[in-house]
Amino acid sequence: QGSLADNLGSWAAVLLAVIMFLLAFTSVLGNFSYGEANMHFLTSQRGWHIAFGAAVVALVFLGSVIAVDLAWTIAGVSMVFIALINLVVIAILTPTALKLLRHYNAQRAQGLDPIFLASDLPEIKNVEVWVDEDVCDYQRQRETSPS
Repeated sequence: QGSLADNLGSWAAVLLAVIMFLLAFTSVLGNFSYGEANMHFLTSQRGWHIAFGAAVVALVFLGSVIAVDLAWTIAGVSMVFIALINLVVIAILTPTALKLLRHYNAQRAQGLDPIFLASDLPEIKNVEVWVDEDVCDYQRQRETSPS
């Protein structure tokens, strides 16, 4: 900020501070929104949602008062755990993803515009989308939309 103020004037330092605040604020809001959506998926109990919100406020405050090196170290370790969780989930989902890819490629090989229905692969359980009604809506929209 000091360099910016020396070269462009004091207004540049204020502008940089505002930009940094907005970036940090929107990042916190966005990540809170992701977390809140996950909380809704996991539980509808209001107490857990309040606890989550309180934890976010406490962690944001903690992040603002600890040393920068410690904050970066915590972020780095957290990213390792997040990456490990994602790798495990990817490994679990790979067989299903490959089945869906084979289904897609088979339709393409037949010269079709691939459409997936949950009933096409009944071994995939708990599918809440891609039912007959969804496909009918999709086809209706394609027929009525200008090309």
